[in-house]
Amino acid sequence: LVTILLVFLLTAVTTTVVTFFMPKTYMSLSRISIEKDTSDIAPLLGMQSGPAAFDPYFIQTEFEKIQSQKVLDKVVAKCNLTEEWKRINGGESLDSIAARKRLKKAIDIRQFRNTSIIELRAYDRERATAQKIAQALAEEYQAHRTDAQKKRVEMGIDALTGKMDKYNENIAVMQANVDKLRVDLGISDAAGEESYSIIEPEIVRRYESGLIDARGVHTSMSTLLDGLKLQSLEELRDSISTAYPDGQLDVLIRELHTGQQTLANHSIDLGEQHPRIKGLEKVVATLEQQIDNRIQGVLAGLELKVRSAFAQVEQLQRDVTDAKKRESDMRETGREYFDAKRELSNTTRIRDTILFRIMQEQVDLALPKDSTVEITDEADMPLTAIRPNIPL
Repeated sequence: LVTILLVFLLTAVTTTVVTFFMPKTYMSLSRISIEKDTSDIAPLLGMQSGPAAFDPYFIQTEFEKIQSQKVLDKVVAKCNLTEEWKRINGGESLDSIAARKRLKKAIDIRQFRNTSIIELRAYDRERATAQKIAQALAEEYQAHRTDAQKKRVEMGIDALTGKMDKYNENIAVMQANVDKLRVDLGISDAAGEESYSIIEPEIVRRYESGLIDARGVHTSMSTLLDGLKLQSLEELRDSISTAYPDGQLDVLIRELHTGQQTLANHSIDLGEQHPRIKGLEKVVATLEQQIDNRIQGVLAGLELKVRSAFAQVEQLQRDVTDAKKRESDMRETGREYFDAKRELSNTTRIRDTILFRIMQEQVDLALPKDSTVEITDEADMPLTAIRPNIPL
């Protein structure tokens, strides 16, 4: 029994002595909150993307990224660990690879109670070094996520710009082809860039409208002429001024009415054999002859107009026929042109969409965004060593 007690006491004393003489190790902790990359301001189109699908491996993936070569190398450089750890390397500086491997063993990454908060623990024999490592690890990972997101957007913009340049080259070639086809085929394309039809149908419609008007004029004048020809000269003296007014004829008719009235008045007082009465009768007869001659002239002029109107109808009918034939021919010869023009328009629209997307991404890149990594707790200077664990 005494022997057992002596062994126990010896072991306890030895353990206590060894514990007191072990080098102290300090632990500093920083905490970060991580989210998936999203923009917190809607882009130009005004359509904010919906929430990302749940990824059960997201947190674990970010654990590995925190311990990745890119992040750890920046922590090594920021904390100058190649020089700081000379004390554990016999006074000689570590190379960057060795320092990174040493750093990976000196950190511990944990998820805090099933949340998106991650604890970054750093261990070192120097309390200040432990604090610097824990803080630098949080900051460099935050910068890494921000830079990675920015780089992805910039690479997307570069890809879109390259695509747009190719479309611009294609558009230049297609535009030259469209211009050449328009000249070679003699196509009148006055309707503008968004028109995919020839102007000939409009010409046909104008000719047909003119033909309808000309037929109406010819029918009206022809009917009037036929009606006037059926009347006697006596009847025409009363009707022609209303049906087809003529200024000179109106003057002659008024003079005739005045002469007839004067002749009637003087015949009562002077008698039919009086010289003045004879003179008035000659004047009236002369006016009647002039009126008849003028009526014949008016009818002849009206007949010429009827013939002219009929000739115009025939000419317009020929023009309509020719225009319809040209329209039919132009539709055949112009199909290649309008197909090329439509393809040019579609390609231009795609190019404009890409350009708009580039502008959208550039503006969205410049918009302020909340970081997807937030440092919720900065690393504090450790007060006591975590190892050896001396409860006294």
